[in-house]
Amino acid sequence: MLAEDLSDYLFARSTGHFASLMALINRSCLRAIRTGAERLDEELMSRDRCRSPARPGRPIPPIPRRQPHPLRRKALA
Repeated sequence: MLAEDLSDYLFARSTGHFASLMALINRSCLRAIRTGAERLDEELMSRDRCRSPARPGRPIPPIPRRQPHPLRRKALA
């Protein structure tokens, strides 16, 4: 399965950006169909030049902490 076998590779190639991941998978699927491989693997995906890579060095923003609802805050105090 793609998610189990190639998860680290896909994360490294896409730098964690969903649009880059989907572009890589879409192009690789097309290549697999055209070449007759009909299978996505690291070798096939490594042939793809990342034409639209996510900006290198772009910091991943921290996940904002969710503030409790005002009424909930009063109950906790």
